[in-house]
Formats: sequence, structure tokens, C-alpha cells
Amino acid sequence: MSTSTPQDGFAERERFPALMRSLRDGVVMLDSGGTILEVNVAFERLLGWRRRDIVGLNVSEFFKPYDLDGKKSLTSQVEHVLDRGLNWISEEPIVVKSRLGSDCFVTFRMVPFFGPDSQVIGAYLILEDKNERVRLETEMLKSQKLESIGVLAGGIAHDFNNLLTAIAGNLSIVSALSPDDSPTAPQIKAAETASHRAKNLAQQLLTMCRAESTVRENVVLTDLLKESCSLMTSGTHCTVSFELTDEGLAISADENQISQVINNLVLNAVQALDGAGEVSVTAENTPVGTKRAQALGIETGDYVEIAVRDNGPGISKDIQNQIFSPFFTTKENGNGLGLASCRTIIKRHGGALNVESELGLGTTFTCLIPAAHENSNPSDAKPRPPKKSMSSGKGRVLVMDDEEMIRQIAGDMLQILGYEFELVEDGAEMLKAYEAATEAGKRFDLVIMDLTIPGGMGGKEAAKKLLQIDPQARAVVSSGYSNDPIMESPEDFGFTAAIQKPYTVQDLSTRMAELIKR
Repeated sequence: MSTSTPQDGFAERERFPALMRSLRDGVVMLDSGGTILEVNVAFERLLGWRRRDIVGLNVSEFFKPYDLDGKKSLTSQVEHVLDRGLNWISEEPIVVKSRLGSDCFVTFRMVPFFGPDSQVIGAYLILEDKNERVRLETEMLKSQKLESIGVLAGGIAHDFNNLLTAIAGNLSIVSALSPDDSPTAPQIKAAETASHRAKNLAQQLLTMCRAESTVRENVVLTDLLKESCSLMTSGTHCTVSFELTDEGLAISADENQISQVINNLVLNAVQALDGAGEVSVTAENTPVGTKRAQALGIETGDYVEIAVRDNGPGISKDIQNQIFSPFFTTKENGNGLGLASCRTIIKRHGGALNVESELGLGTTFTCLIPAAHENSNPSDAKPRPPKKSMSSGKGRVLVMDDEEMIRQIAGDMLQILGYEFELVEDGAEMLKAYEAATEAGKRFDLVIMDLTIPGGMGGKEAAKKLLQIDPQARAVVSSGYSNDPIMESPEDFGFTAAIQKPYTVQDLSTRMAELIKR
């Protein structure tokens, strides 16, 4: 590599401020040996290096470019420009590290300048900020991937939830009929826990892939936190400590979705502790002012701040920004959906979810959820319902489902609960059975319909025809598609209520008791 004397580049260096000060691109002036002679203000803003800290250093000490995959080093290209006097232009963004170590995406040009004898006496390195472009392209690609996965997830959701209904339903029957001191009680409990987590996994995937609506109401948070911790630490050696500083911890939220978030955060802590250690959960009412709101991207106002802490191994700084990305995981058997779905849910509620962690010192996940509305009283918030129990009843029920195993488990549940029932495969058969029963003086009190019947009459069409036959008929729609408009607002489509798959005998018992009584 050729070298030059200070006099060789003096004139060029004198022209630098006037030429480069007005440019929005970052500019570095080098001598023929790669020593930094000058930088402009735009460069300082782009990479965070101050002029006084790097002038006089060799460019290789801070400028170590890589391709976007981070695999191919481009450092040697700098030497080629200085040695051979060739221009070097990158049309696609590359990666360089900022002073703080974060990735910075730029395109750049490297242009040599020459002395009187046509020898290379230095070069200009001009960096154009492409961080926003890369961010938008990344978000677009992520959106396209999620859209594709959403189509796939929606396609398998029906079959998966049917299978899970059979599993969870049979387990709930066995559990309900077994004495508490049964030798198989621990195994049954473990299987029920596994089916519950399988249900959550399906819901996480659908949450990430589809814009699931949030039905908000005022909810007491205290019991929800304690229930989630009890469920997620069951069967482990983890202990949980609570610090719930305010009695009026009421949030404005979709209870089921927030329960999903808390379950995931606590489970994440338990897994970080490898099933043995301490999980700390705190919650308090907190106002969020302008400065903090702007930093978090939320509105100012009153929130409930929840923190879930563990004293596990911690998360390294270099991956903390990735842990909320869909399908990113550091766990051998992880799926990368838990934390991604948590942040998606919290954002949809107008809140924020963040992480703080240090290696060897543990991890804290903190989420802010909008507090109950100002004009509401925390005492009016919806309390957590008591644990579900079975209650027998009387009445006649017609069940319509194209899956034999769902019809079978529904029949088993209804028989245990004391109801008379009949099972049919599709809407056409359901209408015939309903008319025949009515003519025989054995009218059905309730009809449970599967929403989707491939190749046959599904619940939506069947409900319309049923009401034409009997305007007083009461129908319940059942499906694994939680975000279908019919499941969210069944009354708008002629149904009395909805029951989400998978369901247990306790779920069915509660719903049947409500509807038959009504």
C-alpha cells in the first residue's frame, strides 16, 4: 500500500469542510495509508463516532463492513481502492457497526483522489443511511411470511382443534370421574396440563398470523396473576413471590388474551430456571408521562405495570432485540412464538412489553397495560370466575359435527351431565332430525353446531334455515376459529351463544347450565 506525506493531501484536506459540511451523507476523508484525516457531522450522527475520537486512527479500526448476511467481510475492498485507485460502489446495503455496537445499514461509495504525479494520495468514503429502507424491507418480508403462515395456520386450525377437543374432552371426563386420591391422578393432571399448553400453542400461532380482535372489559388482575403462576409452575421446583402493591389492580383488556401473555411470561421464567428457582411477580398502578410514552410508543395515561422476574442465567445483549421476533428461539425444543405473540397482544391493547437482562443476573419482562377507564370503579371490574365444576342438568340437545370423534366425545359429555342427545353429521341431517323431534313432541332445547362442514351445510347456513323452521330455536356455534366474526358475535348471525374448541366437560357443563336455564 502506498503512503503519502501530509503535504500531499493538504490542499484536499483544506477543501473538505466547505465541500462536505452540507452533505447529508456521512463522509470520511482518508490518506493513502487509510488514516482518517477528517469526518463530517452527518457521519458522526450516523455511526456515533465523534471526530475528535477517530481522526488519526486507521479506518480499519472502526470500519469493518459485512454483507447483509453478516458472513462475508468486505474490509479488503478498502485496501484495493487505496492501492489501485479504483472506485468502489455498493448498490445494495451492507452492515457496519456503530460506536455502541449496533448494526447500521448503509450503501457507500469510496472514491480515490490523486496528487500531481497521478499517485493515489487518499480517498473519500461516503456512507448513505439505509437503516429505514432495511427496516421497511424486513417488516415487509416478515409480514409476507406471517401472511403465508396465517393461511397455513387457518387451514390446519380446524383439524388440530378437533383433535385437541377429543383429547382434552376425554381427559376432563376421566379427571371428573376419578377420585382425588386415584393412583393415576398425577398422570391425568400432567396430560391435562399438556393439552392446555397445546391449546395455547395453537392460539399463539393464530395470534401472530391474524389480526385477532380484542374484546375489552374491566378485569381484576390480582387473581389472574396468581392463577397463571400456579398453573405454569405446577409440577416444578420453582417458587413464586408476589408484590401486588395496590388493591385496585383493574385493567381494560381482553381477559383471555392477557391470560395468554401472563402464562407465557411465567412459563418463560420457569424454563429459564430449568424448573428450579425463584420467580418474582410485581404489579402496580403507574402513570405514564410524555417522555416515557414517546420512548415506548404508547399514549400517556394510567397503566398497570407488571414485572415477571427470574434469577436465571439471563439473556445476552446481542440477542435481546431478537427474542420478540416470530420463530426466533434459543431453546432446543422452542417454537419462537411465545414472546412474539405476547408483544403482539400487548401492542394491540395499546401497551408495551420490554425486557431487561444481564448474563448471570436473571431477566425481567415488564409490560404496561392500560388501566380500567377513569370513569369506572375498580370494584366494578370483572372478577376471576371460580374454578369450573360440573353441574348436571336436564334437557334435549342436538349435536351437529362432521367429525365422528367430536360427536362421540360430545355425546359422552352430555350423557355424564344428564342430558338426552342426538348426534348428526351436517346441517341437512340436523334440520331433518329437528323437524322429526318437534313433530313427535320431543323438541330439542338446544342445538350445538359446528361452524365449518367441508362439503356440507355448515353452522351459518344451517342456523338460518333452523330459525325459519322454528323462530324460537336456540343454537350454539362451535369452532376452533376464535377470530371468526360468528364466534366473536354469534347473536348477529342467529346463534344464542358460542363455545370455543377445544372444550372440556366442565366448559360444556357451565355453558349448558346457563343456556338451558335461560
